[in-house]
Amino acid sequence: MSELIIDPSLIKRKLLHISQTNKFTEFSPQQLYNHQKEVTNYLQQHESSLNLIELYNLLELQFYLNILTNNDEEAKIVLNKIISYFNEGNETKIVRSQRLKFLKSIWYESQNDLKKSMEMLNDEPDELKLSRRLTTFARNHKGNNDTSKNSNKYIDNLIYYLNLQPNDILTWKELSEEYLISGNYDKSIYCLKQVLLIQPKAYPIFYKIGLIYYYKFLNHFSKLNNLNNDKKDKLIELLKIFKLSRDNYLISLEINQKFDKSWVGLKTLINLNFDSKLIKVSENNKEIKEFIKDNEKIKVIVDKQIKELNIEI
Repeated sequence: MSELIIDPSLIKRKLLHISQTNKFTEFSPQQLYNHQKEVTNYLQQHESSLNLIELYNLLELQFYLNILTNNDEEAKIVLNKIISYFNEGNETKIVRSQRLKFLKSIWYESQNDLKKSMEMLNDEPDELKLSRRLTTFARNHKGNNDTSKNSNKYIDNLIYYLNLQPNDILTWKELSEEYLISGNYDKSIYCLKQVLLIQPKAYPIFYKIGLIYYYKFLNHFSKLNNLNNDKKDKLIELLKIFKLSRDNYLISLEINQKFDKSWVGLKTLINLNFDSKLIKVSENNKEIKEFIKDNEKIKVIVDKQIKELNIEI
Protein backbone atom coordinates (compact mmCIF):
# COMPACT_ATOMS: atom_id res chain seq x y z
CA MET A 1 0.00 0.00 0.00
CA SER A 2 1.42 3.39 -0.98
CA GLU A 3 2.11 5.87 1.77
CA LEU A 4 -0.45 8.65 2.15
CA ILE A 5 0.91 11.99 0.93
CA ILE A 6 -0.44 15.04 2.79
CA ASP A 7 -0.54 18.39 1.01
CA PRO A 8 2.16 20.62 2.64
CA SER A 9 -0.20 23.60 2.44
CA LEU A 10 -2.63 21.81 4.77
CA ILE A 11 0.16 21.15 7.26
CA LYS A 12 1.19 24.79 7.10
CA ARG A 13 -2.36 25.98 7.65
CA LYS A 14 -2.76 23.71 10.67
CA LEU A 15 0.55 24.75 12.23
CA LEU A 16 -0.14 28.45 11.70
CA HIS A 17 -3.53 28.04 13.35
CA ILE A 18 -1.90 26.38 16.37
CA SER A 19 0.63 29.18 16.58
CA GLN A 20 -1.87 32.01 16.31
CA THR A 21 -4.35 30.54 18.82
CA ASN A 22 -1.80 29.21 21.37
CA LYS A 23 -3.62 25.90 21.10
CA PHE A 24 -0.42 24.09 22.03
CA THR A 25 -0.91 25.09 25.69
CA GLU A 26 -3.77 22.57 25.81
CA PHE A 27 -1.81 19.69 24.27
CA SER A 28 -1.05 16.44 26.05
CA PRO A 29 2.64 15.48 26.37
CA GLN A 30 2.38 13.16 23.36
CA GLN A 31 0.74 15.87 21.25
CA LEU A 32 3.53 18.27 22.18
CA TYR A 33 6.22 15.84 21.05
CA ASN A 34 4.37 14.99 17.83
CA HIS A 35 3.86 18.62 16.86
CA GLN A 36 7.41 19.52 17.79
CA LYS A 37 8.64 16.95 15.26
CA GLU A 38 6.07 18.05 12.69
CA VAL A 39 6.92 21.74 12.76
CA THR A 40 10.66 20.97 12.71
CA ASN A 41 10.30 18.69 9.69
CA TYR A 42 8.09 21.18 7.89
CA LEU A 43 10.55 24.05 8.38
CA GLN A 44 13.45 21.93 7.21
CA GLN A 45 11.66 21.23 3.92
CA HIS A 46 9.67 24.39 3.25
CA GLU A 47 11.27 27.31 5.10
CA SER A 48 12.36 29.04 1.91
CA SER A 49 8.79 29.14 0.57
CA LEU A 50 7.37 31.03 3.56
CA ASN A 51 6.82 34.77 3.77
CA LEU A 52 8.27 36.64 6.76
CA ILE A 53 5.10 36.53 8.86
CA GLU A 54 4.57 32.81 8.28
CA LEU A 55 8.21 32.12 9.00
CA TYR A 56 8.17 34.05 12.25
CA ASN A 57 4.98 32.37 13.48
CA LEU A 58 6.25 28.88 12.76
CA LEU A 59 9.67 29.54 14.29
CA GLU A 60 7.94 30.93 17.36
CA LEU A 61 5.78 27.80 17.56
CA GLN A 62 8.88 25.65 17.20
CA PHE A 63 10.51 27.56 20.06
CA TYR A 64 7.52 27.06 22.38
CA LEU A 65 7.22 23.37 21.58
CA ASN A 66 10.91 22.84 22.29
CA ILE A 67 10.55 24.65 25.62
CA LEU A 68 7.54 22.54 26.57
CA THR A 69 9.21 19.26 25.61
CA ASN A 70 12.36 20.15 27.55
CA ASN A 71 14.55 20.49 24.44
CA ASP A 72 16.39 23.48 25.86
CA GLU A 73 19.32 23.36 23.44
CA GLU A 74 17.02 23.20 20.42
CA ALA A 75 14.91 26.03 21.84
CA LYS A 76 18.02 28.18 22.18
CA ILE A 77 19.03 27.44 18.58
CA VAL A 78 15.57 28.45 17.35
CA LEU A 79 15.63 31.60 19.48
CA ASN A 80 19.00 32.61 18.03
CA LYS A 81 17.62 31.98 14.56
CA ILE A 82 14.63 34.23 15.24
CA ILE A 83 16.90 36.95 16.59
CA SER A 84 19.13 36.66 13.52
CA TYR A 85 16.19 36.89 11.11
CA PHE A 86 14.09 39.53 12.80
CA ASN A 87 16.38 41.72 14.87
CA GLU A 88 17.77 43.49 11.83
CA GLY A 89 16.15 45.68 9.21
CA ASN A 90 13.47 48.33 9.57
CA GLU A 91 9.87 47.13 9.40
CA THR A 92 10.45 43.69 10.94
CA LYS A 93 12.43 45.17 13.83
CA ILE A 94 9.62 47.61 14.69
CA VAL A 95 6.95 44.92 14.47
CA ARG A 96 8.79 42.22 16.37
CA SER A 97 10.99 43.96 18.96
CA GLN A 98 8.56 43.36 21.84
CA ARG A 99 7.95 39.78 20.78
CA LEU A 100 11.68 39.11 20.73
CA LYS A 101 12.02 40.44 24.26
CA PHE A 102 9.12 38.25 25.28
CA LEU A 103 10.72 35.11 23.82
CA LYS A 104 13.98 35.95 25.56
CA SER A 105 12.11 36.32 28.84
CA ILE A 106 10.59 32.86 28.40
CA TRP A 107 14.01 31.41 27.69
CA TYR A 108 15.48 32.99 30.85
CA GLU A 109 12.54 31.79 32.93
CA SER A 110 12.90 28.25 31.60
CA GLN A 111 16.48 28.40 32.89
CA ASN A 112 15.16 29.66 36.26
CA ASP A 113 16.74 33.08 35.80
CA LEU A 114 13.67 35.04 36.90
CA LYS A 115 15.56 38.29 37.40
CA LYS A 116 16.59 38.51 33.74
CA SER A 117 13.15 37.33 32.68
CA MET A 118 11.52 40.26 34.46
CA GLU A 119 14.04 42.69 32.99
CA MET A 120 12.98 41.58 29.53
CA LEU A 121 9.27 42.10 30.22
CA ASN A 122 9.47 45.44 32.00
CA ASP A 123 6.77 44.23 34.39
CA GLU A 124 3.99 44.27 31.78
CA PRO A 125 1.08 42.46 33.53
CA ASP A 126 -0.25 40.61 30.47
CA GLU A 127 3.18 39.49 29.38
CA LEU A 128 4.07 38.41 32.92
CA LYS A 129 1.01 36.19 33.08
CA LEU A 130 1.48 34.63 29.65
CA SER A 131 5.17 34.02 30.26
CA ARG A 132 4.39 32.23 33.51
CA ARG A 133 1.65 30.18 31.85
CA LEU A 134 4.02 28.90 29.17
CA THR A 135 7.08 28.12 31.25
CA THR A 136 5.43 26.71 34.35
CA PHE A 137 3.22 24.63 32.07
CA ALA A 138 6.42 22.91 30.94
CA ARG A 139 6.83 21.53 34.46
CA ASN A 140 4.14 18.94 33.71
CA HIS A 141 5.95 17.60 30.64
CA LYS A 142 9.52 17.12 31.84
CA GLY A 143 9.23 13.56 33.05
CA ASN A 144 9.04 12.16 36.55
CA ASN A 145 12.65 12.66 37.63
CA ASP A 146 13.15 14.68 40.80
CA THR A 147 9.48 15.60 41.06
CA SER A 148 9.85 17.31 44.44
CA LYS A 149 12.57 19.59 43.07
CA ASN A 150 10.41 20.52 40.08
CA SER A 151 7.48 21.18 42.39
CA ASN A 152 9.54 23.45 44.64
CA LYS A 153 10.79 25.35 41.62
CA TYR A 154 7.24 25.73 40.37
CA ILE A 155 6.09 27.05 43.76
CA ASP A 156 8.97 29.53 43.82
CA ASN A 157 7.98 30.78 40.36
CA LEU A 158 4.34 31.25 41.38
CA ILE A 159 5.30 33.12 44.55
CA TYR A 160 7.65 35.33 42.56
CA TYR A 161 4.82 36.29 40.20
CA LEU A 162 2.39 36.88 43.03
CA ASN A 163 4.83 39.39 44.52
CA LEU A 164 4.51 41.27 41.23
CA GLN A 165 0.84 40.51 40.54
CA PRO A 166 -0.88 39.97 43.92
CA ASN A 167 -4.39 40.11 42.42
CA ASP A 168 -3.82 37.27 39.96
CA ILE A 169 -6.59 34.91 41.11
CA LEU A 170 -5.59 32.07 38.81
CA THR A 171 -2.08 32.07 40.25
CA TRP A 172 -3.38 31.90 43.82
CA LYS A 173 -5.47 28.88 42.80
CA GLU A 174 -2.50 27.21 41.13
CA LEU A 175 -0.34 27.79 44.19
CA SER A 176 -3.09 26.39 46.42
CA GLU A 177 -3.26 23.23 44.30
CA GLU A 178 0.50 22.80 44.45
CA TYR A 179 0.53 23.09 48.24
CA LEU A 180 -2.38 20.64 48.44
CA ILE A 181 -0.48 18.07 46.35
CA SER A 182 2.43 18.32 48.78
CA GLY A 183 0.09 17.91 51.77
CA ASN A 184 0.57 21.45 53.07
CA TYR A 185 -3.10 22.04 53.89
CA ASP A 186 -2.71 25.31 55.80
CA LYS A 187 -0.77 27.05 53.04
CA SER A 188 -3.21 25.72 50.44
CA ILE A 189 -6.11 27.22 52.42
CA TYR A 190 -4.26 30.50 52.88
CA CYS A 191 -3.94 30.87 49.10
CA LEU A 192 -7.67 30.36 48.62
CA LYS A 193 -8.42 32.92 51.32
CA GLN A 194 -6.45 35.41 49.24
CA VAL A 195 -8.84 34.69 46.38
CA LEU A 196 -11.78 35.44 48.69
CA LEU A 197 -10.30 38.85 49.48
CA ILE A 198 -10.71 39.63 45.78
CA GLN A 199 -13.92 37.65 45.19
CA PRO A 200 -15.73 37.46 48.57
CA LYS A 201 -18.79 35.68 47.12
CA ALA A 202 -16.90 32.97 45.26
CA TYR A 203 -18.89 30.03 46.67
CA PRO A 204 -16.75 27.38 44.86
CA ILE A 205 -13.75 28.71 46.81
CA PHE A 206 -15.56 28.32 50.14
CA TYR A 207 -16.42 24.78 49.03
CA LYS A 208 -12.76 24.08 48.18
CA ILE A 209 -11.61 25.41 51.55
CA GLY A 210 -14.15 23.14 53.23
CA LEU A 211 -12.84 20.21 51.20
CA ILE A 212 -9.22 20.89 52.17
CA TYR A 213 -10.18 21.10 55.85
CA TYR A 214 -11.92 17.75 55.33
CA TYR A 215 -8.69 16.28 53.93
CA LYS A 216 -6.79 17.74 56.86
CA PHE A 217 -9.31 16.24 59.30
CA LEU A 218 -8.98 12.78 57.73
CA ASN A 219 -5.20 13.00 57.78
CA HIS A 220 -5.09 13.76 61.52
CA PHE A 221 -7.93 11.44 62.49
CA SER A 222 -6.27 8.46 60.85
CA LYS A 223 -3.38 8.84 63.31
CA LEU A 224 -5.63 8.31 66.35
CA ASN A 225 -5.86 4.59 67.03
CA ASN A 226 -7.35 4.46 70.50
CA LEU A 227 -9.86 6.92 71.88
CA ASN A 228 -8.61 7.14 75.47
CA ASN A 229 -8.19 10.10 77.77
CA ASP A 230 -4.75 10.84 76.35
CA LYS A 231 -6.40 11.56 73.01
CA LYS A 232 -9.04 13.93 74.39
CA ASP A 233 -7.09 17.12 73.63
CA LYS A 234 -6.34 15.92 70.11
CA LEU A 235 -10.02 15.14 69.55
CA ILE A 236 -10.90 18.69 70.55
CA GLU A 237 -8.42 19.95 67.95
CA LEU A 238 -10.02 17.63 65.40
CA LEU A 239 -13.41 19.04 66.33
CA LYS A 240 -12.18 22.51 65.40
CA ILE A 241 -10.93 21.29 62.00
CA PHE A 242 -14.24 19.50 61.42
CA LYS A 243 -16.17 22.70 62.20
CA LEU A 244 -14.01 24.73 59.81
CA SER A 245 -14.79 22.25 57.04
CA ARG A 246 -18.48 22.21 57.88
CA ASP A 247 -18.76 25.99 58.20
CA ASN A 248 -17.08 26.70 54.87
CA TYR A 249 -19.46 24.30 53.14
CA LEU A 250 -22.34 26.15 54.83
CA ILE A 251 -21.06 29.58 53.73
CA SER A 252 -20.84 28.27 50.17
CA LEU A 253 -24.49 27.22 50.39
CA GLU A 254 -25.56 30.54 51.90
CA ILE A 255 -24.31 32.16 48.69
CA ASN A 256 -25.65 29.48 46.35
CA GLN A 257 -28.14 27.06 47.91
CA LYS A 258 -28.16 24.85 44.81
CA PHE A 259 -24.43 24.19 44.70
CA ASP A 260 -24.43 20.38 44.64
CA LYS A 261 -20.82 19.86 45.67
CA SER A 262 -21.25 21.58 49.03
CA TRP A 263 -24.32 19.48 49.89
CA VAL A 264 -22.39 16.32 49.03
CA GLY A 265 -19.40 17.59 51.00
CA LEU A 266 -21.58 18.21 54.05
CA LYS A 267 -23.22 14.80 53.86
CA THR A 268 -19.84 13.07 53.51
CA LEU A 269 -18.50 14.99 56.48
CA ILE A 270 -21.49 14.33 58.75
CA ASN A 271 -21.56 10.64 57.80
CA LEU A 272 -18.07 10.14 59.24
CA ASN A 273 -19.85 9.59 62.58
CA PHE A 274 -17.26 11.69 64.36
CA ASP A 275 -19.97 12.52 66.93
CA SER A 276 -20.01 8.96 68.22
CA LYS A 277 -16.26 9.10 68.80
CA LEU A 278 -16.58 12.33 70.76
CA ILE A 279 -19.34 11.01 73.01
CA LYS A 280 -16.92 8.48 74.50
CA VAL A 281 -14.71 11.24 75.89
CA SER A 282 -17.17 14.14 76.12
CA GLU A 283 -18.19 13.83 79.77
CA ASN A 284 -19.86 17.18 80.45
CA ASN A 285 -18.00 19.18 77.83
CA LYS A 286 -20.34 21.97 76.69
CA GLU A 287 -18.53 22.60 73.40
CA ILE A 288 -18.83 18.96 72.36
CA LYS A 289 -22.50 18.79 73.28
CA GLU A 290 -23.30 21.90 71.21
CA PHE A 291 -21.24 20.54 68.34
CA ILE A 292 -23.16 17.25 68.31
CA LYS A 293 -26.50 19.05 68.56
CA ASP A 294 -25.63 21.27 65.57
CA ASN A 295 -24.58 18.27 63.50
CA GLU A 296 -27.89 16.52 64.18
CA LYS A 297 -29.79 19.56 62.89
CA ILE A 298 -27.56 19.89 59.84
CA LYS A 299 -27.92 16.21 58.97
CA VAL A 300 -31.71 16.54 58.72
CA ILE A 301 -31.41 19.62 56.48
CA VAL A 302 -28.75 18.00 54.27
CA ASP A 303 -30.76 14.82 53.70
CA LYS A 304 -33.85 16.86 52.84
CA GLN A 305 -32.02 19.13 50.38
CA ILE A 306 -30.21 16.29 48.64
CA LYS A 307 -33.54 14.57 48.12
CA GLU A 308 -35.27 17.74 46.88
CA LEU A 309 -32.43 18.66 44.51
CA ASN A 310 -32.22 15.05 43.30
CA ILE A 311 -28.46 14.94 43.91
CA GLU A 312 -26.78 11.61 43.24
CA ILE A 313 -24.31 10.49 45.87
